[in-house]
Amino acid sequence: VTYARGCLDYIKQFIQPVFSDAEYAQIISAINEVKLKKGVVTDLKHRQHVKELVALKENIKQCSRCGSDMVVRETKRGEDKGKQFWGCSSFPKCRSVEKFN
Repeated sequence: VTYARGCLDYIKQFIQPVFSDAEYAQIISAINEVKLKKGVVTDLKHRQHVKELVALKENIKQCSRCGSDMVVRETKRGEDKGKQFWGCSSFPKCRSVEKFN
């Protein structure tokens, strides 16, 4: 989301059309050709796909601090060198760690 005031002047400077009306109509028809057709089968496939995505997201461990995905990392030095732990994927912004079971 952006404030439109700064963008309006930039957009208004472009006065020369890029596409003619015929080219515009051709582009719209090409887009409509590849769109999925509305119907029960398409709706069911979409719902199934969304359920699969939700199930995949539920299996991913989330960071307790920032909500990003946690990834398995390995200690590189110290007493626990070579041991695995859960680290936040947004490191170094978030430095949350948890023990790996």
